[in-house]
Amino acid sequence: MPDVALEPADAPGRATRATRGLSLVELPLTLPPMFAEACGYQGEARHIALCWIPELGELWWSDNGQATLGDSRAFLMLCGHPATSDALKDYQREAASEGDERPWLLVDRDRRRLSMGPHERIWRMVEAQPNGRRLGRRPRLDRYRQRQLEHIVSSWLDWMGRRNGRA
Repeated sequence: MPDVALEPADAPGRATRATRGLSLVELPLTLPPMFAEACGYQGEARHIALCWIPELGELWWSDNGQATLGDSRAFLMLCGHPATSDALKDYQREAASEGDERPWLLVDRDRRRLSMGPHERIWRMVEAQPNGRRLGRRPRLDRYRQRQLEHIVSSWLDWMGRRNGRA
């Protein structure tokens, strides 16, 4: 696995659209347990790439450089919850911009951290990992399991919000 140069999102002079190609920006939040799975991911890889396309209402994920349509409900919970929404404002603003510069997110499932960066950098990370899962189609959805995962994400976000005084 290549080393990742991460820059904290609250660092002075943090990466902007013009400089983001040099490093990934680690967002100041901890992901809920099973967040990737709640977004439709069913593989075993450590790093998952996510891209939100707001004009289509679609969330795409990849663990090997081939994007697969995911489930956006848990991602939208993360973006809208008071405990985590501030950390995702820059990403949401840039994701809504037109053009080829749409940023992607890198989920580190081991550390439960989220980083933002240009798609080329994110995809290099996921393609370099040894155990990505190739899927030619969207994984089959088990509605009961999906509701369970969304409940886990929602409950964890509420707990974090109360803990941090942002409920």
